[in-house]
Amino acid sequence: MRAATTVPARLPMTSPALPPRPEAPLPSDCCGSGCSPCIFELHEQELQRWWEEVAAIRQAAAERSTPPPSST
Repeated sequence: MRAATTVPARLPMTSPALPPRPEAPLPSDCCGSGCSPCIFELHEQELQRWWEEVAAIRQAAAERSTPPPSST
């Protein structure tokens, strides 16, 4: 018998499409010469922009799925 699949309560049944997470550089990707900015710093900046974009997408999806207040 197949186990029932559960969906986390905090996510809507149809989650918005999210952009792929930036891929982390490998330790061997760094040249070790003290570049400014370093490839790891660039990745952190990319990751921060990605998190901001994801938050905006999720906020917009939440706003679309929230019914308007009733006028009673």
